[in-house]
Amino acid sequence: MRCYALGAIVAAALTACGGTSSAPTEAPAATEEFSTTQTAPENPLPPELQGTWLLTSADPVRLYLRESTYSVSAGGSHAGHVALEGNVLKFTSFCGTSFVEGVGRYRWSLDGDTLHFDLLGKEECTGRSAVLEDATYERKG
Repeated sequence: MRCYALGAIVAAALTACGGTSSAPTEAPAATEEFSTTQTAPENPLPPELQGTWLLTSADPVRLYLRESTYSVSAGGSHAGHVALEGNVLKFTSFCGTSFVEGVGRYRWSLDGDTLHFDLLGKEECTGRSAVLEDATYERKG
């Protein structure tokens, strides 16, 4: 609601100064505002990468890869966007409890039901690198 109130104030200020505004006249419905299926992802993951993956370790980690999103269940949850760049997956999300958006790029290789990641360059989110860097996951389900 605050965004639309701010939009109305900006629209009024622009109109008073002789400008125009493209501020919405009414709020979009909640289903429109929060829908993630309005447009196709730019670089979606192929079906062979989509699914649930398990990292077997002292504390098992589940990695959920979808068409354009990912989530990790390990010591809490972590989620964000993922995009395919050839043999590299680009993971983007907020790092920890900060409001800093971090990017990590990982070369991936698939061998049957085994998915391996190797970090390329610097990972901005240490929590994500802890579960992806030089990690091998097995497909589940």
